[in-house]
Amino acid sequence: MTTPLLVEAIAVRKAEIAYEINVIETTPSQDKEGALFDLSHYLPRLRARLQEVVYLISFYSYEEQSAIEHQYNATLEKISNDNKLRFNYHLDP
Repeated sequence: MTTPLLVEAIAVRKAEIAYEINVIETTPSQDKEGALFDLSHYLPRLRARLQEVVYLISFYSYEEQSAIEHQYNATLEKISNDNKLRFNYHLDP
C-alpha cells in the first residue's frame, strides 16, 4: 500500500535522478583543449539514488515493482552505454 509520504519520497528521488541524467547528457564529452571529461563519478551517485527508489518501491505491489525495476535497469544500461560510446568515440581515430 502506498502512502503520500512514500509517493513524495519517490518523487524526490526521481527528480534527483532526472538531474543527474541531465548533467550526464548535457556535459560535453571534451573541453576546448580536447581533454575528455570523466563522467564516471556521476554513475555511483545515480546508481545509489536508483537503488533508493528500488527500496522505496518495495512497498508497492509486485506488478508495480516489476515495471519500475525494468525501467531502472533500462536507465542504467542506457547511461552506461552512452558513456562508453562517448568515451570510445574519442579513442578511435
